[in-house]
Amino acid sequence: MEKTKFDYFFSAFFLIIAAKTTFLTYYDIFWFIFSISCLSYGLYKRRIYVSDLYVFVGFTIIYIVYIIFRNVFFNKLDINYLLSDIFFLLKYILLAFIFCIVFKRNATILISEVIIKFAKISLILYIFQLLGGGEVLFRIGIIFHNIFPYPGNSETYSNFLIFTYDKLHSIRNSGFVWEPGAFGCFLTIGLLFHFMKNNFKFDRNSKILAVSILTTISTTAYLAFGVLMFLYYRVNGGIISIKMILGFAVGIVLFFSLPFLGDKIIQTYQDDVKALDDYEMIINGLDYFTENEGEVKLNRFASGVFLYRNFGHQLIFGVSNAYINVKSSVYGVEISKFNISNGIIDFIAKFGMIGLIFLFYRIGNFIYIHYQKLEFSLYIIFIILVMNFGEPLLILPITLIFLFLPRFSEIEEEDEEEDENEEEETKLRNAINFYSKK
Repeated sequence: MEKTKFDYFFSAFFLIIAAKTTFLTYYDIFWFIFSISCLSYGLYKRRIYVSDLYVFVGFTIIYIVYIIFRNVFFNKLDINYLLSDIFFLLKYILLAFIFCIVFKRNATILISEVIIKFAKISLILYIFQLLGGGEVLFRIGIIFHNIFPYPGNSETYSNFLIFTYDKLHSIRNSGFVWEPGAFGCFLTIGLLFHFMKNNFKFDRNSKILAVSILTTISTTAYLAFGVLMFLYYRVNGGIISIKMILGFAVGIVLFFSLPFLGDKIIQTYQDDVKALDDYEMIINGLDYFTENEGEVKLNRFASGVFLYRNFGHQLIFGVSNAYINVKSSVYGVEISKFNISNGIIDFIAKFGMIGLIFLFYRIGNFIYIHYQKLEFSLYIIFIILVMNFGEPLLILPITLIFLFLPRFSEIEEEDEEEDENEEEETKLRNAINFYSKK
């Protein structure tokens, strides 16, 4: 399928929406405009088939049955929560589906190429930021916020579509995403798709993405990048030897032995639980943030413990996309008063362990279709897990496309085979006609 300028435009639009940094993300009308215009473009270019639409119909039926079961019979929630779950389908999942059916196998190629362009821009602006231009970038973003209807004003944060500057991250690169760690996750996904496109060769664009990941100074991005590089090593014939296994074992021991690594993580977990157990401190924090229109911020571990304490066995099927409107059984206020920073537990609260397992199955299946190795699928699943422990990416279109990528990778191959067969038949007919005339 030949790529056009409009393909790149829609891909950039798609990524900017997924980056949730601008008015394009926060107003539903822009999601609707993108979905309708991208779908219309796909129909105009004759890229959409009836069989494509059956995929979404089938997915929708299963999705609706699932949320009706868990909302009505399992969680006993009112109709508003059911409507919120349907709205998620028609906003987030539908957008990911439309992007996949319009661009099919080119979807991942376009995403990687656009992310590479954004990475190049970010490196230039990041250098300017480090050289003292942060205030200039901040003011440009504020001007942009004043011109366009951006809903969230902040004294430290500003964005102008292609770059974000936050005074709280003055030495880190946020790129076009809402913060450095999330930008590192987008870059890692872009590098994965780029590797798949160029047969896992570490070329110039790979280096640009790798350097960009380093500028985020993000632990989760670094770890995900490390796993991706191990996948790169394995795809290129790297052998898992006894020495390597022993090295990993020693590394794990050191990880949990060194005070600034394992001990730090354990201490962070203990501090998170201790803070949650301090009921009086939480209540005081709620009173303060209620007066100042803020939220009680919960760390990664605290977010998981908090939601488990509130929902327990309900996390098997999930509560609802709108679970933040449920009143906390522990603190007596809506969960929206708390800022959940762990993307994995947030997704589980929305769609349950069952939903998480299904999404990871589709992610693994996408890689398996291309490389026929379960090992590679496990690496990708681990990469997505690592990234989402720190960033809520699982509910964004950049991850939801994996629900449909496996299907459209297969369909594209079938279409190519059919086209080749038709070409051969045409050549044969032409040859027969030519000789019959003679």
